[in-house]
Amino acid sequence: MATTFQCTLVTPAEKLLDEKVVYASIPAHDGQIGVEHLRAPMLVKLGYGQLRLDLADGSSEQYFVGGGFAQVKDDVLTLLTDEAEVANTISASDEQQNLDTLLAKPAMSGFELEQHQKSLDRARARVEIAKHH
Repeated sequence: MATTFQCTLVTPAEKLLDEKVVYASIPAHDGQIGVEHLRAPMLVKLGYGQLRLDLADGSSEQYFVGGGFAQVKDDVLTLLTDEAEVANTISASDEQQNLDTLLAKPAMSGFELEQHQKSLDRARARVEIAKHH
């Protein structure tokens, strides 16, 4: 049997998860990172994307996470994120419509452009997750 480690997922509003997992794939700001039992300590900035957790019983759970940080220390993965949602509750059609609306906005500059890009990244991640669930 695979060895587990503790995983906690927390948003400003609530603790969504606190359980033992075998493996976690987390959406870092620069790509997916895998975490297993006895992983070296790390602190990473989260991006927008899918968090996949493989449980000891062989099942897996997926979440959309948006921003925040992940820390691995003493065989505990803690994800502090601005937002998180169970993947299968996301509507692909609603998210595609939101993405299309954002893509139709006129060109911007400065801070407004940076915020728009973050919104696009978030929307693209949510569409991708929704299409697979």
